[in-house]
Amino acid sequence: YPAKEDNSVTNGSSIAMLVEYRNKKILLLGDSYPSVICESLTELGYSDNNKLTVDLVKTSHHGSRYNSSNALWKMIHSPKFVISTNGTKHQLPHKQALAKIIASQSNAELLFNYPIYQEIFSEEDHQKYSFSSSLIEQGGINL
Repeated sequence: YPAKEDNSVTNGSSIAMLVEYRNKKILLLGDSYPSVICESLTELGYSDNNKLTVDLVKTSHHGSRYNSSNALWKMIHSPKFVISTNGTKHQLPHKQALAKIIASQSNAELLFNYPIYQEIFSEEDHQKYSFSSSLIEQGGINL
């Protein structure tokens, strides 16, 4: 797939934020454009060689391939990624966006609020690549 970015004005006006509380860091990407997040991280001194390390990332725009980029994921290190969608609209999450996360993160844990990961990943995917996917437990996410 070509590296095409979301150009929706609505999504572009979304707010992304880095939340720090009690030595835990969470990156909430809203529906942000990956180029804007990369630019902001660069301004804060982060890069491929000096990654922003967080405990959890809430992926942008429900795992859309147009709101994800290799450049973005190369600037971030996190063990856990939340994908929030029921999967009924716009082919979200898109497997290509999730593959970018998996390729850039060692042993990424993809956490879903609906059990749609079972439809996205095959057993072969789990055996071939270093990641896990599961449903967020009723009690929440342990950081």
